[in-house]
Amino acid sequence: MRLQCPQIGDGRLGVFIMARYTRFTFLVNSDERRMIVALAERLQRPQSDAIRFVIREAVRALDADPAPFVSQPRPVEVGRAEAR
Repeated sequence: MRLQCPQIGDGRLGVFIMARYTRFTFLVNSDERRMIVALAERLQRPQSDAIRFVIREAVRALDADPAPFVSQPRPVEVGRAEAR
C-alpha cells in the first residue's frame, strides 16, 4: 500500500489557506511516537502535517461531515501583530 499525502498548496489538506493560532498538544507513548515519526517520513511531511492527514482521513472514513468542525479563516490586518 502506497501512502500519499496531499501536498500543501493543492487545497486538499487545507493547510495553505489559514494561519494557525491555537496550539493543541497531547501525550503519546513510545510506540505511538514511533508511528507518528514513521508516518511523517513515509508521507515526506512534517509530523504535524501527518497528524492533520490522519485526522482528515478518519473523518472521511467515518463519512462524517467536517463542516461543523471547520471554522472560517480569521481576517488578518496588515501591519498589526496579534498578541499571543
